[in-house]
Amino acid sequence: MDRGCEDRSDYRPAPSDLREESIDELRRLDIEYDRKVAKLESELQRELKKSEREFRREAEKEGKPEKIRDKRRKLEKKVDKAHAKFEEKLRKESDRYDRKREQILSKHYE
Repeated sequence: MDRGCEDRSDYRPAPSDLREESIDELRRLDIEYDRKVAKLESELQRELKKSEREFRREAEKEGKPEKIRDKRRKLEKKVDKAHAKFEEKLRKESDRYDRKREQILSKHYE
């Protein structure tokens, strides 16, 4: 509530004389943001576990180390893709949080 998500030079701290209504809005925003981040983290973990299970299942079928290495590279690509997707979604959510926070604070400065 006291600060935004991103490390930005235009960061504006919440004033100490903020109205109760604005404080409540910021609390709700924080709770919503935390819930969404937890959901994104859960999605990432689910995707990573799914990819690992798939790799293990396919690797067990293969007898040649060369084929297993190919499967591992495929797994690594999936993991990298899942992390990139997570980071992009997190960046968008953080931007959304910062915009909404700024809207709430701007009401106070008017």
